[in-house]
Amino acid sequence: MVVVVGVDLVASELRDQTDIGASLTSDSALVLFDIDTGQRVPAWAELHAGLHGPQRRLITIQPAVALTEGHTHLVALRFLVDDDGNAIEKGLAFAERLAAPDSHTRALLDGFDAADVAVDDVVVGWTFTVSSAESISRRLRHMWQETRVDLGEGAPHSSSNRTSRLARRGSSRARSRCRSTWPAMGDRARCSTMTTTPTGSRPATGP
Repeated sequence: MVVVVGVDLVASELRDQTDIGASLTSDSALVLFDIDTGQRVPAWAELHAGLHGPQRRLITIQPAVALTEGHTHLVALRFLVDDDGNAIEKGLAFAERLAAPDSHTRALLDGFDAADVAVDDVVVGWTFTVSSAESISRRLRHMWQETRVDLGEGAPHSSSNRTSRLARRGSSRARSRCRSTWPAMGDRARCSTMTTTPTGSRPATGP
């Protein structure tokens, strides 16, 4: 998503979901490009439904197919015009990046070249990498492996004290001490319960 002040999507020929194929043409205002494969990706553009007014036009880019995990993609919006039909210039921050490119911006420029996109035509552009299942779950799986090694063949025990009101005894209260084993599925907690009444205490045991 990106905010482009004053942009007119229709006049800029940023096509919606009714004309997805237009995004693959050589003169498309929207370019979504898979840098790793060197292929254009079909997509469409639309305004965010919750924002209105020329200063708050948030463009959402929607790929028409699932993006490949781990691949880096380039997005370029070009030939954009405003409500009066005037060409929209590059934003100051984007223009400054292009004038003094760092390593990330140089990679973006290389992406423009690979996608056959002229930098002068681009109003705004960026790259992003699609997360993979491996990258998302790596830390969690590492934590589990460490825990599994520490546990060995056993499992830790947990105990708790709880006080609950027994409906059948009115103001009576019960205090139980439970010992349970986890993470073995199906294990039941073993509890010893002391029921306290106004006239005394009566121990009981239960599952």
